[in-house]
This record gives sequence, C-alpha cells and structure tokens, in this order.
Amino acid sequence: MFMIAATVLFVWLLVRFSLALPITVDQQKFAIFDSWGVTKGRALGLFGMTVIVIVMAIVVSILTSIVILPLTLLAGGMADLSALEGADVGEIFSAMGPAS
Repeated sequence: MFMIAATVLFVWLLVRFSLALPITVDQQKFAIFDSWGVTKGRALGLFGMTVIVIVMAIVVSILTSIVILPLTLLAGGMADLSALEGADVGEIFSAMGPAS
C-alpha cells in the first residue's frame, strides 16, 4: 500500500513540476517553482496528456518496427542469428549490418 501511495505522490509531483523547464527557458532564469502555480488545477489534464503521448509513442514505435523489420530482412540483415550464439558484441553488431 505504501508503494502505491509513494508512486502516486511521485507522479503527482512530476506532473506539477512538468512545466518547470519550459518556464525556465522562456524566462531565461531558474523558475522551478513557477510551474507549481501554472499547473494548479490542471494536474489531471496534464497527466492525461502525458498518458496519451506515451501511448502514441508506443504505437509509432510498433508501426515503425513493422515497416523496418521486413526492409531489414530484405537487405540481408540478421540472416543467420544461430551463428551468433556465444559471439562477442563486436561480432554481433557487424553481423547485424543494416539492422544496426
């Protein structure tokens, strides 16, 4: 129960301070606590936007993988993965070729 409460508190603090960097860049001075006032009453909306951004990033990553994997296989990358068993990192990267 404590871990859940600590996680919720941590996420809430992250959301409340999420605008600290843009405000600092805009005002060209350290304005870390100015974010607290700007996000007052908007924490739930900002959290929702963050969730949407994360979900969209995952979807774009999956779609990119779906497009890139066949192109990599057609280009000859990752042809014989069983030969790489026990190989060091340098050999694996050189064998991956286009995939890396």
